[in-house]
Amino acid sequence: MNIFSSVWGRLEQCAFRQNLASYKPLPIPSTCCYSSNQVSVVICTVDALLARCLKSWLSNNPLEIIIITIPEHVEKIRSVILNAITSPEDFAKINLLVSPEKGKRAQLSVGLRAARGEVLALVDDHIMWHTDFLKGMLPCLEDESVGAVGPMIIPMIPHERQDVNVITPWEVAAMRTAWWRNRHLKAGYAANRWCFCLAGCSGVFRAEILKVSKVLSITT
Repeated sequence: MNIFSSVWGRLEQCAFRQNLASYKPLPIPSTCCYSSNQVSVVICTVDALLARCLKSWLSNNPLEIIIITIPEHVEKIRSVILNAITSPEDFAKINLLVSPEKGKRAQLSVGLRAARGEVLALVDDHIMWHTDFLKGMLPCLEDESVGAVGPMIIPMIPHERQDVNVITPWEVAAMRTAWWRNRHLKAGYAANRWCFCLAGCSGVFRAEILKVSKVLSITT
């Protein structure tokens, strides 16, 4: 049994290395049938919304940003928004909603009902986007067989924690997990041309999928 497991493991590693080597990212096209102003960004939060994350979502120029919190944290979240936003145009894109029930499913349901975009981008309150995040994600949806797409996740370690005497073993483990996950996603995509699991912290979806899923979850 041990010999079999060892041989199987070696074969898996060999297949993984071959698939990883064959992965080739596609260039971002100059034109796309979807634009960022068709995207509703939906965020569920309690009391942890980060101003730098909010600014990064706005830098992608979405149609709107819908933030759903719960009654006891409304003022704190509103304060973060007011302190982070200086442009009236950006402020007009933000819709702060309140869910009477705490929990991601309940809060997300409130946000999905309000979303107006043809595309929904779900993101956690601690995740930052690159300025070209939507520009890179939206072309994937030009393939009608694609219902959702997710990015690689790269940990961001604050400068003050980039010290062997400060950083914790848990932070190092989390970074290594994210690094290995990205490599396995590349290899898996090269082998299958699809992904069976998207990261829960950020993803871009066709609105019709999540809105239908929301209705089904309520009526069943």
